[in-house]
Amino acid sequence: MTSRPMLLGIAAGMLAALIWGGGAVVSRYLVLNRLDPIDLTFLRYVGCLPIAALLALQAPARAHLALDWWQTALLVLLAGPAYHLLLIYGYQFATAGAGALLVSGLLPILAMTIGAATGGPWPGVRGLSGALLVALGLVVFANPTGPGLAAATIEPIGVAVFVIGAMMWALLNHLVRRWRVSPFSLTIALALWSPLFLPFYLAFRPEGGLAAPWHEIVLQVVYHGVLVAFVGTMLFFYAVRLVGSEVAAFLQAAIPAIAATLGAFVLGEWIDFNQAVAIVLTVSGIALASLGYGAQMKKAAGAGEAPS
Repeated sequence: MTSRPMLLGIAAGMLAALIWGGGAVVSRYLVLNRLDPIDLTFLRYVGCLPIAALLALQAPARAHLALDWWQTALLVLLAGPAYHLLLIYGYQFATAGAGALLVSGLLPILAMTIGAATGGPWPGVRGLSGALLVALGLVVFANPTGPGLAAATIEPIGVAVFVIGAMMWALLNHLVRRWRVSPFSLTIALALWSPLFLPFYLAFRPEGGLAAPWHEIVLQVVYHGVLVAFVGTMLFFYAVRLVGSEVAAFLQAAIPAIAATLGAFVLGEWIDFNQAVAIVLTVSGIALASLGYGAQMKKAAGAGEAPS
């Protein structure tokens, strides 16, 4: 019989996945309307900066990363405004499902590659099998059977943008693990450093910026600035505490499927049968790779090896 903490942990993990998967749909919807990517990036930090400041005032240690200045600067570059601006820009050239699938699918492959290249554990059979499933799923997804559907799903520039984004996030995860940085503290610190983006925004914002209905502006501030940045993060950590990191990571594999489903129903970005199969393959591969590589990391840590 499943225990109450297990059920709560699974529910929290799935809700976090739903929030993060919905973030791709919100970005796609808003960037296709009257809001420029640089405006959307600015609005994200309008939402998360006050919350981060409040959390830091309540407990200053939450925002303390205990890193050298260059390490902090590197993390801000990899996961701060530049990263979010890049992803939002990419959703001009890819559907919500395609963008989320590409980033989520590449992450475990890149994580295993970076880990092995820097002296970490090899992926193992499950990790490699998952990576092959992901690669197969991405290839099938990129070649739908419907006429003109491939071009409508993702353009070459969109592929390039999301590949770069996945590389940045994979490197970030590697450094966070290697430098033993609390992800929640990093979330707060990144928001507190976001005012550095203001001069860039003022210099390059388009004429008539933020010329959008108030509800679209509020949607970005609340959804990405509050729900994605903090609520999803806290729910994920809650899931980790109740069911463990491996199960929580397994639940997060559902993000691209959620993004594709919401994109179909909310934005009308329907997928064909081949792409539906590709999503199943990719999500299964992500879950298998995450569990396999996570087990290898845990085994290496238990053997006294330095985390990579």
